[in-house]
Order: sequence, then C-alpha cells, then structure tokens
Amino acid sequence: MFGAKTWELKALLEEKKEKPEKQVSNKKKESNKKTDETNEDDKKSKLLKMLAESGEEQSHKENEQRIAKLMKSVDSLIEKIELDANKKAVPLPLEKMETYLKEQEIDDRTAKLYVEKVSEKLKNNPTIEEEHVNESIRSLIENQISVMGPIKTEDKKIICVVGPTGVGKTSTLAKIGWEYTKKDRTIGFITTDTFRSGAKEQLEQLAKKMDAETMVANSAKELKEAIHYFQNVNKVDHILIDTVGRNPLVDESVSSVKEYLETAKPKNEKEMLTCLVLSSTSKVRDLKETLNRFKEVKIDSLIFTKLDETLNIGSLLNVFNFTKLPLLYVTDGQDITKNIYAPTKRMLSEKILKKEAKLEGKILA
Repeated sequence: MFGAKTWELKALLEEKKEKPEKQVSNKKKESNKKTDETNEDDKKSKLLKMLAESGEEQSHKENEQRIAKLMKSVDSLIEKIELDANKKAVPLPLEKMETYLKEQEIDDRTAKLYVEKVSEKLKNNPTIEEEHVNESIRSLIENQISVMGPIKTEDKKIICVVGPTGVGKTSTLAKIGWEYTKKDRTIGFITTDTFRSGAKEQLEQLAKKMDAETMVANSAKELKEAIHYFQNVNKVDHILIDTVGRNPLVDESVSSVKEYLETAKPKNEKEMLTCLVLSSTSKVRDLKETLNRFKEVKIDSLIFTKLDETLNIGSLLNVFNFTKLPLLYVTDGQDITKNIYAPTKRMLSEKILKKEAKLEGKILA
C-alpha cells in the first residue's frame, strides 16, 4: 500500500509488541500510561506522514481511520501470537494417542475431547507415561459404550433382525440359532426376504445344519400364520425372523419393516427382541442416517458385523454419540458355529486400543 515505505511501517508496528509488565508503583503506572499515550500519538503522526509521502490522495481524517483500523488488527494479531506462545505443548504420549484415535476413524471431536480430559486429569503428574494415557482413554471409551450382555436362554421367544441390505442379517441370525441348539433349545426360522435372489435357499441350508425348519412369509398375514405354526404345531422354543434388507433412505421400506414387526409382536412384548444389524465397514454418516430412519421401529439392541473386514472399528464407538441403544453382539466372520460374541466394555476398549486384541464374549446366559 505504501510502496517503498512498507519496511518503515513494519518496523513501526513492531513497536506495538510490549514486554510483560512488571509490578510498579501507581505513580510509575500513571507515568507509563502518559508515555504510552504520547507514543500512540507519535506513531499516528509518523504513519500520517508516511501516508502523505506515499503519494496517496486521501484526507487527513480518512488516513486516521485507516491507521486506527490497521493498528487494531496488529494488536489482535500480536495478542493471538502471544497467547499461542504461552500455550503448553501437548505431551508426546497424548499427541500420539490423539493421532491413533483419529486413525481408528473415531470422530475428530471425540478424539480431541478425550485427550483434553486426560490432559486435565494428568496435569499435576511430573511425567505423563503412555500407560497412564492408555488407561485413562480406556476408561473414557468404556464410559461411552453401552452393552446389553448375553441373552438369558429362556427369555426371548421371538428374535428379529432388521437393517440395511448386505450387512449380514441372515448369517447373524443363523449364528444365534446355532448357540440355541448348543443349549438343546429347539428353533424355527422365518424369512420375509422374498426379493433377494437365493435368500430363502441360503437360510434353508443354514437351518439344515441345526435340524431346524424354515418358512417363508410373503406378507404380514403369512408371517402371522408362520408364527402360529411354530408356536402351536411345531412347538419350538424360539422363533428367529429374518426380515428383508431395506434401503434406510426410503421411508416406505422402513414402514414395511414396522408392519412386519407389529404382526410378530407377542402378547408379552418382553418375550420379543428386535436387533438392528449394522456393518462396521459403513461410514459414520450412513450409520447415523440408518439409526435415524429406523427410529419409528421399536429397536431393542444393536449388532455390529464384519469386524474382520476393517482395520479400524472407530465407527462402532462413534455410533454411541447419537444413540442410547445397547450393543448386543459383534461378528467377525461367516462361520455360523463361531464368529459371534456378546462383548463386554473392556473387550471393546481393548480392541479399539489394540488392533490385535481377540474378540470374546458369551452369547447366551
């Protein structure tokens, strides 16, 4: 703006940065104040002179306004620089932990909040070790997670799985059925998935391994008839219902699931368990939208699948930022005789903090 005079302006503005004020007497403070006011006037005069010499045709009043605005900006900048300089550097173990949590695809705000809380907690420690940070972060993770625990064998007479297409509902339901047969409980499968090619055949093949019968329901009426058959003719201990995969972005799809579940509901609602199945490979934004769309359906718990298909399970933790639903099961493979667990909070925190940690958790109580 000032051409060749720019370097002079920079030097003048640098004088604005004051050294920390020491304790002084009131008289000295008053003297300093007058000196500061004199310096301000002197600086303004110098700036006005520089503007005049720069050849710009501006009125004295306009130049004064421009200088005032410029000096205010410089003051703010200096204040910010000094504030940043006075900030304590984040200890290396905390910095490493924040980076790791973000790499696990945990929400940036959550990762930052965790580190800030741990930093505050450990601020009086002479040294901050990684083990202290890990244990504090583990505690925060476990406080955020909600788990349901294993199902009591005799409690749930009807179990339904719902959720988007391709998340592994059928194989997850078969795994639950396998656990029941290990407890010498009889089961029957019903599928409402008549749209996906091979869906009925897939469930029938899985059911054969458990010596269980499979029925197909093309409508809510047929679902009611199938439930009646298993309760009064076949007289099984548990009915496992596999619903058709629905696009959670289409309201009509979720509404049809709600209709099926209303039909399946027994007189004693506590005997029915409805699980929303989600994939751990899904984006957080998609998981949030799915949960939002299924709000009109009475969901009792969550099941996360495909933990073996991702190196980062941060999405699992992120879900608890926007739902209070408990986590019932996690799965990590296709084998129906295993690969399903009712995790504890400790197991999940261990898996998030150590990728190589093994999954475990009793399915039925």
